[in-house]
Amino acid sequence: MDLTDSIVDATKEIFSTMLMIEVSPEPPVTERIAPFQSSVSGMIGIAGAYKGMIVIHAPEEVAINLTSTFLGMDVAKVDDDVRDAMGELANMLGGSIKQVLSPGRQGRQSLHPLRRLW
Repeated sequence: MDLTDSIVDATKEIFSTMLMIEVSPEPPVTERIAPFQSSVSGMIGIAGAYKGMIVIHAPEEVAINLTSTFLGMDVAKVDDDVRDAMGELANMLGGSIKQVLSPGRQGRQSLHPLRRLW
């Protein structure tokens, strides 16, 4: 299984189990996107033998709805709960990818939450 398949499978699993939402992959973005506007991002850095970032971007309305489902409460605007929920989704995805990158050797990769900038 390649890394793309692992990311897709982990994303589907997390959204299914944690949010009760079925998601399906779209083709990868191949062109640079102008800076996201009116969106919320969750980011986790990966360090060790492999280096990179896991980033989840969502329009504000989608991030608010995901947070409401995730926390089981009404959320009306982007606040710390929304930013934390998006960060936690990125963290869960990062944990799944960490296992793929270092099977049986969990100490070889580490995850680092990235400071929120907005």
